[in-house]
Amino acid sequence: MAWLNLARVVMPEEIPKGVVEQPDPPAPDLVIRSRNTNVGIEVTQLFQRDDPASRLPAREIEAAQRNILAEARTLYEETYGHRLFVNVSFNGTPPAKKPAVRELVALVERHRTDSGAMFQVLALDARARQLLPQWLQGLTICTQESDEPARWIGGSVWRTPSLTQDLLQSAVSRKNKNVEGYLGCCDQVWLLVICDLWPMAASLAVPRNAHEWQLESRFARVLLVSREGDGIRF
Repeated sequence: MAWLNLARVVMPEEIPKGVVEQPDPPAPDLVIRSRNTNVGIEVTQLFQRDDPASRLPAREIEAAQRNILAEARTLYEETYGHRLFVNVSFNGTPPAKKPAVRELVALVERHRTDSGAMFQVLALDARARQLLPQWLQGLTICTQESDEPARWIGGSVWRTPSLTQDLLQSAVSRKNKNVEGYLGCCDQVWLLVICDLWPMAASLAVPRNAHEWQLESRFARVLLVSREGDGIRF
C-alpha cells in the first residue's frame, strides 16, 4: 500500500481513484475498484545486481561493514583500552567478519600515534595500497578527548549505476506470465515498478532518456516511480 501511496504523490494523474483492496492470491498485489473498472496493480522493486565475488546482496554490504566496525571497536578497547575516533573507507564488500575484525584492530593499533596526532590515508593516496589491505580504501585514526565518546564509523564511496532498459525489461518479462491469471479478478493489470528507494548500496539511478524506452509488456500500463524526478508511464 505504501508504494501505491508514493505513486499517487509522484504521478497523481496516473493512479485511478477507488477502493483499494489487497486480494488473496492468485491476484495482483492490489486492486483499485471503482464504478467503471477494476484495475489490478502488481508491484515490483529494482535493485543493483548482487556482487558475484561476494555472493552478498549489495543492500546487505552496509550492514556487514557496520558489524565489522562495531566488533572491531569492542575488541580494540578490550585489548588496548584507547578511546579513538576511527573512520574506515571500505573497498566495496568486506571479507569474512572475524578475520576482518582482527586485521582492522591490528591495523589501528599499528598506526595509532602515542602523541595523539591524526593518522590518515585517503582513498586516492598513493600510500593506500602499501599501508592498507585490499578491502580498505582509506583510514583515519585520532585520539578522542576524555569527554568525547569513542566512535568507529565508515562505509563505501558508492557509485550509483544507472537503470538500463534491459534490466527494466527483464523485470517486466518476469511478471508478464502472471497477467492472464490476474484478469480473473480485475479488468486490466498494471505494473508498478519502484526504483532508487533503498540505501545507496542497492539503488539505481533512472536515466533522463528512460521515457523513450519501448517495453514488451502484457500489462495495460507500466509505471516507473523513483525517488528523484517524475514518474514515467510506459
